[in-house]
Amino acid sequence: MTETLSLYKKIIRRISAEGLTDFLYIVAGRIDYPLNGFPRYGVDEFMKIVSKQVKSGDVVLDAGAGHCPYKELFNHACYQSCDYMPVLEEIGGNTKIAHTFFCDLEEIPREPFTYDAVVCNQVLEHVKHPGKVIAEFYR
Repeated sequence: MTETLSLYKKIIRRISAEGLTDFLYIVAGRIDYPLNGFPRYGVDEFMKIVSKQVKSGDVVLDAGAGHCPYKELFNHACYQSCDYMPVLEEIGGNTKIAHTFFCDLEEIPREPFTYDAVVCNQVLEHVKHPGKVIAEFYR
């Protein structure tokens, strides 16, 4: 398992380093491959439904947004994204994505009640204190 995870991280770093991420998403779109692959197909479909419940002009935070795969679903809203630079660097993620800001999700550098909705997709299992993060989303 450790070898598989190590190989996965190497592949992700290489794709990012070679600047192939955007290219792969373009190709996936042209061949009607699910945006984030088949393992995330259900999540993608759920996000399509949820995004339609956000009102026009609402302020949405995509917390732990990674490569912002759901940004286009929120074109009708004021979309903001954040991620945590130490984690991106550790996993070899794309650190050049222009997120609105970077932070530890336990301390989001925004005033209380800034957001009408928070998207947090496949992130909580990676944080040290999920309860603190959820409390921070609520404030």
